[in-house]
Amino acid sequence: MKKAKNQAITKDFAGAVESLQKVVELDPQNFEAYDALGSLYHNMKDTDKAIEAYNKSLDIAPNNAMTWADLGSLYIFKGDLDRGIEYLNKALNLGGLSDK
Repeated sequence: MKKAKNQAITKDFAGAVESLQKVVELDPQNFEAYDALGSLYHNMKDTDKAIEAYNKSLDIAPNNAMTWADLGSLYIFKGDLDRGIEYLNKALNLGGLSDK
């Protein structure tokens, strides 16, 4: 994961994706790697792959409020306001988005 983060920082997005794909091949339950893939794909404007990665993360960790928020934001970005708001509300209801 550290290698992928460094690659993303240096804007080697293709390399970061490849590194994260190797992580999930070795550890298919690594929801953090799927979250990172979702974020990376979102930054690359590949919304379909971002949605797929975030959904895989939620399959593993369904109570992760930040992933629900990221996915909700992505749907809003994509123009699906109803689904985006639904997912943002889910994140808020999980209580993981407070400053405390």
